Amino acid sequence: MKKLNLAVLSLLMAVPLAYAEPAGQLPGSNQTVTASQEDPASEAVIMQRIQAIYTDARRNYSSNPSAPYKQAVDLDRLYCSAGWNKTVQQVLDKDARDNEEYGFFYDAPDYWPMGQDWGDLTPQNIQVSLKDKTHAVVVFEMDKTPDSVKRVQLDMVYEEGNWCIDNFIDRNAGLDWKQSMREYLK
Repeated sequence: MKKLNLAVLSLLMAVPLAYAEPAGQLPGSNQTVTASQEDPASEAVIMQRIQAIYTDARRNYSSNPSAPYKQAVDLDRLYCSAGWNKTVQQVLDKDARDNEEYGFFYDAPDYWPMGQDWGDLTPQNIQVSLKDKTHAVVVFEMDKTPDSVKRVQLDMVYEEGNWCIDNFIDRNAGLDWKQSMREYLK
């Protein structure tokens, strides 16, 4: 019986190791990946999620640069929280109800690339701060040129098994998108 218990214990201890990600480098980062997918509230998991989200954003914006706002709506559905999507929909409904010719988003910079024009949408120098098991703040830079760099803050929420963007903040312009939408809805 003792041998059987040791065998079961050894097997149970080996199982998490089989599912742990191998140590390595995140693309474009000097951060080492050592976290297991079993712990979604780890900085490494959130960093990987940001890399995956912005890889898709880069692909979407590059595939159809003449329709950036369609890209934003598609990306919102995939990667933003229910709360973010609800607020965006309320803004669009208000614009339609008030017969706004241009609306809230008309002349505003796009919140995904943090501007009306964009270059490289690759997050660099990613910093993650966990607030609790379901909330985090992510700060990074993107679209670096010799003359400028875009500084981005994302408020993240863990819902339905994934980290989702709950707010975009343009740190260069001091623009908090969710707050601006809420003020517009008053």
